[in-house]
Amino acid sequence: IYLYDIGQKSDGSGSTLEIRKIPVEFNTISKLNEHFSKFGTVTNVQIAFDGSADSALIAY
Repeated sequence: IYLYDIGQKSDGSGSTLEIRKIPVEFNTISKLNEHFSKFGTVTNVQIAFDGSADSALIAY
């Protein structure tokens, strides 16, 4: 799994993580939200980011 912090919003709040190489059985909105909500309030989860089935964006 590859994890990248692609930065904060323009107003300085929140952050978005780009995740790649996620095993297909874990790349669901519910599983990703369950895992990443341990680290803060998740505001958005997007799976299959950039047309790649093994990727996701997690926004805080």
